[in-house]
Amino acid sequence: MARINLESEPRFKEIMKLFGFKKTKYGFVRHDRESIMKLSFGYGTYGQKFVRYYDCMYSIVYPKIEALADSIGEYVCGPHGQIGYLTPENRFREWRLADSDSDEYYLHMINDIKEIMGQYVIPYMEKYSTIEAFVKGVESGNISPNFFDNKAVAIAYVLLGRKDDALHYLDQCIEEQKNMDIYGKGVEVVETKEYREEIYYPQENRNLKGLLLFSQKLKDREISGTSVK
Repeated sequence: MARINLESEPRFKEIMKLFGFKKTKYGFVRHDRESIMKLSFGYGTYGQKFVRYYDCMYSIVYPKIEALADSIGEYVCGPHGQIGYLTPENRFREWRLADSDSDEYYLHMINDIKEIMGQYVIPYMEKYSTIEAFVKGVESGNISPNFFDNKAVAIAYVLLGRKDDALHYLDQCIEEQKNMDIYGKGVEVVETKEYREEIYYPQENRNLKGLLLFSQKLKDREISGTSVK
């Protein structure tokens, strides 16, 4: 078999078309009333010259959330992640395709992807295709905190006319950052303030500073005419 680019292979594109996705330069997209669903397939070779290991990332984009974020100089993202974590196995999923594979094997592979899409990925993306559903998913814990941006949630609250909830949510996120155990349980360290802030784990501090700045922006800014209701 000649080397195949999974995203441009006609039979695979037909499968994506069945789910309402259109091929673009950066992957597959599907437009809904309040969101844009995106699927992006990529591959690695792990040093094997004639083999590709394909995986897929999903993301749900809410244009109104992104527009409001952009208006205050922020970048945010909605639910996103690797599709394997939407399955009951809750793990990274990839599909191996070699030049020497038979057409029968290839069809089996894309049918496996089709099944996962139909059973888990598409229903998940449809369930959280609205801003209100996104907020409810976060509140219920059904959307993993590893797979969304806290600032996007706050903006979603604002768009739903719940600015007080947005600020309360950010206060909770800020407290979590302040109380984060950088070193892990049972680890004893002796450090200076400068070591903690500038050397050992600066990323957490950048996250905290970013949340504090963002929260202040929402407090200071009168936002009107943006409700999704």
